[in-house]
Amino acid sequence: MLKRTSLIIACLALLFMTVGGRADEWNKRTTLTFDQSVSLPGLVLPAGTYVFKLVDIGSVRTVVMVSNAEENKVLGTFMAIPMEHATARDKTYIGFEERRAGLPEAIREWLYPGDLTGLEFVNR
Repeated sequence: MLKRTSLIIACLALLFMTVGGRADEWNKRTTLTFDQSVSLPGLVLPAGTYVFKLVDIGSVRTVVMVSNAEENKVLGTFMAIPMEHATARDKTYIGFEERRAGLPEAIREWLYPGDLTGLEFVNR
């Protein structure tokens, strides 16, 4: 009986770890820290730590929500379009677009580790 209970607990623990691991994979939750201001369409983020993740609206996988580090305040929700890459990266990739001097760097795209398809932010 003790072996059976231990096996059930081990299976439940494995299931819990698997589901928890998939949560970040599914919504691509990424914590990013910037040492200077950056911009997204219609929003300037001061230097600091932010969480980027996909909004769960069914099969649509191109809406990105940005919140503060504690994830208790949504700072913006952004439309994006898929952008293919030739190779996957080991770490999160943030692509910036060129801007005039004096303006914050503009985040152009976000690529989750291991993915070949990133998301390019749509300027409104």
